[in-house]
Amino acid sequence: MLQAFEQMIFRSLMLVHVIPAFLIAVIAGLLEGRWARANQKALVKVHSPMRFSLALGSLAFTPVLALLWITAPVAVPATMLVFMLGVVALVSTRNLIVHAPTQF
Repeated sequence: MLQAFEQMIFRSLMLVHVIPAFLIAVIAGLLEGRWARANQKALVKVHSPMRFSLALGSLAFTPVLALLWITAPVAVPATMLVFMLGVVALVSTRNLIVHAPTQF
């Protein structure tokens, strides 16, 4: 019991130190999404509400994945966590901005 608790504390402390990597992924997604949105005006003037909802849901799912990693009984390397959550945060943030409903 104590060993599992110690592992959860260790993973949560490690996650605190990895948060800047997630913020870098979110900032990269914001920049890419704004660039894609600026170039989209000339191509297509339609957004997809379903893609916007999926992007919003997957971006909100990122902290849930981190909490699942903290309580996981299996050993998942921290590099895998950073890569997986970074990709989810990057793609979700980009899609959130690109498919945001606006009036043209």
